[in-house]
Amino acid sequence: MAGILSADILKRGPFPLSLLAVLSTLIAVTASCFAADGPPPARAIGAADLEKGVPLPALIRLKDMEETYLASGEKNEYLERLGILYSRTGMYWQALESFDRTKPPGAAYQENDTDWIRAEPALSVIAAAARGRKAVFLNEAYHVPQHRMFATLLMKELRKAGFRYLAVGSLNESDKELSSRGYPLISRTGYYTDEPVYGDLIRTALRLGFKVVPYEAPDKPCLPPPEDRAYCLNLRDSTRARNIFSRTLGDDPEAGVMVLAGYGQIDEKGSPAWTPMARAFRAVSGVDPLTIDQVDLMAHSSREYEDPLYDAILNTTVISGPSVLRGQDGRLWTAPWRRNAYDIQVVHPRAAYRRGRPDWLLEGTGRKTLPVPEDICGGSFPCLIQAFYKGEPFSAVPADQIVVQWNDKTALALPAGEFRVRAVGKDGKTLSVRHIKN
Repeated sequence: MAGILSADILKRGPFPLSLLAVLSTLIAVTASCFAADGPPPARAIGAADLEKGVPLPALIRLKDMEETYLASGEKNEYLERLGILYSRTGMYWQALESFDRTKPPGAAYQENDTDWIRAEPALSVIAAAARGRKAVFLNEAYHVPQHRMFATLLMKELRKAGFRYLAVGSLNESDKELSSRGYPLISRTGYYTDEPVYGDLIRTALRLGFKVVPYEAPDKPCLPPPEDRAYCLNLRDSTRARNIFSRTLGDDPEAGVMVLAGYGQIDEKGSPAWTPMARAFRAVSGVDPLTIDQVDLMAHSSREYEDPLYDAILNTTVISGPSVLRGQDGRLWTAPWRRNAYDIQVVHPRAAYRRGRPDWLLEGTGRKTLPVPEDICGGSFPCLIQAFYKGEPFSAVPADQIVVQWNDKTALALPAGEFRVRAVGKDGKTLSVRHIKN
């Protein structure tokens, strides 16, 4: 895998703005407070650098402390934080591996069902299924930019069908200038939106004329009553659902809304104790959303972490791109344990890499690889390479960013246009800036 950190740094392989500001000034105090009992919270490491949009120093510090974190009660929080930073810096396989390490191998659901007859292109099938619908809910795994790239492609199809709203849970309510500015800012627009593919999703939505709206519930303390342990979860999801409806179809009933959400938030079934966001949305709005899952049937860092059903699909069916399955009854197929929960499940193939970049980042996206200038890092490695759209400041979310080593053959993956390319050293300082055209 090109673009990975050196061996001494890498062993194989959501913060509101106000909190980030506080953390950037209190890291030393936090570390001293936790010194006796364990490492500081993983989210506190490198907060000041992350607020400036340079994740490499935080990534290095986290890897240097890996042995300590893995032996502490912060193990899973550490691995998730590490995975998010890998996803932001183009190390997509490492992001998968970090999240996979939070659970034991073979933990996937074991029920099998091969009652499908063929695969069909997901985009065209979903676009057809969305005709006449008012709401399309698509989920993602927070460490998988591939899901955001598919969301971007689907969003373009829905815009052709007249959809006018994109509801995003990751947006900060405080970024009031996002629509007029036209691009997301690091640490200001959101937490997950600091990842380049997510940033481009937001740019694309605004350019296409979508009204981009946040819907996250306020981050307030919640103490569930003893008789209802799911109270806080239900309160959060019902608040999200009401926000989506009131900010989109409630004011504009003739419009359509695409909702990008995490994991099981789009579940329409839930349980006797839990009413997920999509189910709550249907109750509050009277609108039955088209729900599309990308998380269950996806590649992981190795097959031992994948659902056996995913492996069976790839072994028996040609999956050449994002696909849906057609059942023997002619209906769209979903895994047996997801029926009545999701309307459609997308199957993404395992990634193939060209010049260190995955095929899903390049095929059908308008991006192409661009070699990194050999001397841009000035001999200082590892080195963070960031590409910014012409006219956008360094505080904007980059169009792409990767970590390179000496003699790396990896490349940037950029759409057509002009860019400023910045090289940042492991200390977070700028090494050089170049102007390029792709």
